[in-house]
Amino acid sequence: MAEIGRVLTAMVTPFTEEGEVNYPQARKLAKSLLASGSDGLVIGGTTGEAPAMSDEERLKLFAEVKDAIGDSGAVVAGTTDNNTYRSIELSKEAEAAGVDAILMTVPAYNKPTMGGLVKHFISIAEAVSIPGILYNVPTRTALNMTAATTLKLAEVPNIVGVKEAVAMPTRSRTLSKARRKASTSGRAMTTRRSR
Repeated sequence: MAEIGRVLTAMVTPFTEEGEVNYPQARKLAKSLLASGSDGLVIGGTTGEAPAMSDEERLKLFAEVKDAIGDSGAVVAGTTDNNTYRSIELSKEAEAAGVDAILMTVPAYNKPTMGGLVKHFISIAEAVSIPGILYNVPTRTALNMTAATTLKLAEVPNIVGVKEAVAMPTRSRTLSKARRKASTSGRAMTTRRSR
């Protein structure tokens, strides 16, 4: 599995005055962010305003950014939706477009059980061969994925990291402790908290 880097910048999606995705500007921005020290870019996540784009726009944006930066950085594509099957299709299409990894966000609105989350994320991860990064952002989704659920999902071979947008010291300690233990056994998972 390819290395996706340590500094992944969540890229904004440039739009035209008419509300269309500005692909030429996105290409320029992607190159600029990598030139400024990013190892890779998260495209179509919260910062990238994924809900404001159609599936076609998201997929074209993933392909345009990957084409612009080539192998000089990783593209992590925000491909998930509340609908598991739609998430699988977007993830497969993003992989076919050449992205390096997918960002799998906890579904908003539906508020599945933790068991439902496990099934959702495993279904998506097993549908692709590229790495997947979990994204726990309860202020946006109204659902906080438990540390136990995160650790269960860490057992899935191509789920390689988690973006935590939660300020819970106990949770951070639990995940960090598990990460240290896993890294001594050769299976490390990234546990970084965003602010």
